[in-house]
Amino acid sequence: MAAAPFSLPFSVAFKANGTPAAGARLHFYQSGTLTPVDVFTTAAMDVAHPNPVTANGAGQFPPIYVDSARSYRVIVRDVLGGALEDIDPLPTSPAEGLATGLLKFAAGNGTANDAAAVQAAFSAHRSLFAPIGTYKLDADVTAPGNLSWRKHPDASFTGTGKILTPELPGVNHTADIGKIQLVEAAGTAAAPITHHQPVALFSKHINFADDATGKQPAAVVMQAYKWNAGADAHIQALFVEAIDKSGGATAFVEGLRAHGVAHQGASAYGVLGYAEISGSGKHAIAIEAETRRYDGVDNPNPNQYDGAVHQLDVAFLATFRGGKKAMAGFMFNPHSESQAHCGFLVGNSLKAQGVNRNLVTHSAFATIEAGVPHAFYARNATFSLMSGPNDLPIRMQATSGAELDVLRLLPDSTVAVGTESVAIRLPKPVIMTPGNSINPDVAGQLVIQTTSDTVLTFKYQGSDNVVRSAALTLA
Repeated sequence: MAAAPFSLPFSVAFKANGTPAAGARLHFYQSGTLTPVDVFTTAAMDVAHPNPVTANGAGQFPPIYVDSARSYRVIVRDVLGGALEDIDPLPTSPAEGLATGLLKFAAGNGTANDAAAVQAAFSAHRSLFAPIGTYKLDADVTAPGNLSWRKHPDASFTGTGKILTPELPGVNHTADIGKIQLVEAAGTAAAPITHHQPVALFSKHINFADDATGKQPAAVVMQAYKWNAGADAHIQALFVEAIDKSGGATAFVEGLRAHGVAHQGASAYGVLGYAEISGSGKHAIAIEAETRRYDGVDNPNPNQYDGAVHQLDVAFLATFRGGKKAMAGFMFNPHSESQAHCGFLVGNSLKAQGVNRNLVTHSAFATIEAGVPHAFYARNATFSLMSGPNDLPIRMQATSGAELDVLRLLPDSTVAVGTESVAIRLPKPVIMTPGNSINPDVAGQLVIQTTSDTVLTFKYQGSDNVVRSAALTLA
């Protein structure tokens, strides 16, 4: 039999919170059992270690040699006996160690060229762990697409070579995974997986309150901190992308879905966004949504909307189904004590670019849903229901499809009603307060003047711009 040096996938045993497991213990068993077997202090395998082997106060273990002809199981426990790792079987050959990452692959001394050893590990298997060390690559190494990769934070890669991942689409900005600590990839473009199970699963059950407010920590926390002040320096804590490469009439793609489900009277938030700026920041946007229809040309100009083909293109959609209907699809938070400049705003810096104006194009507020009882509803308002600049009309769509001006505030602060309609009908009594001195100012205009308590004067300006009048005496 031959001896093989044993190494953990980490130089130090760590607890779940990331701190060294002082006094951790390695229990060695026959693979598939809990039958203890010996491990040794030297390559000659003449002096056995105590079983379990105990780490020092820094969580470090002494040199351990195992029988390369034997199949081992090793359980790592903390000083209280809690299991930290259960590895079965334990690889005992260098090739197998490279494959699974349980043995320190390559030299890792920062001097020898480790490119061939790392490539051999990737070529043989798809799971690898890089423990503490400096790995020199004098040539590029190609990692498989169906990859499981772990790198210790203190492991580094030097040299001119990179660890490339050409089979992983969408990672052009992080192609060198030698700088990444964790990669889990299932399937490749040539051989996609054929099941719907997730690549990774995080689940957490909580039954405690960590402070007086009862706040519970998240199942997954992602943080990114930027420490440079470059003008174009961006940072993202999370980037999510879903790409349908084949399409289909009923295909459905979701970049991100979040569910907030509450029971027993609690509140639920599916997505909660928060943006804060200190100092002279430029924009604070809690949630931004964008939609674009791609027709084979990058950023095509929009043409007439085709409802039969395009169905619906919206940046934000509120859908309610089942049970009681929602009170609102969008609501300005009533708990805010500060007034906002605007409750709902659509800002557009582009012109219409040929969009069919008979349909909704650029609107601050719009509804195209049939059967909605109120396109706009306001009650108990203590401020203006509508505000806009002079000479911009309120337009409505006729049954013919034409958009007509129905109300307009002119620059002289007079109101024009039905300027583009065929006629104005007043089916109810009309109450007027004519002025006592008024004249028509354009051809075709008729005005009524209260000359006195007993005389009404009608004035009309003809096409020849001559104003003619007639008096009506009241009894």
